[in-house]
Amino acid sequence: MKYIIKQKVWSLTDRFSIKDEQENDRFFVNSKYFSLGNNLTLEDAGGYQLFHIKQKLFKFLPVYEIF
Repeated sequence: MKYIIKQKVWSLTDRFSIKDEQENDRFFVNSKYFSLGNNLTLEDAGGYQLFHIKQKLFKFLPVYEIF
């Protein structure tokens, strides 16, 4: 199965959807707007949080922790 991710570069909200091949919303990604580093949560279509992604700061290359 293929998924389609379209994230807007300039948006007031940090929420975007992940769609399947038939353009149905399958997952939603939410981001904290004012935070140091990236903090993302992935939810299914029912609003249940599947996992949380947090960027570790002060690293030479980007490092992410998945909970």
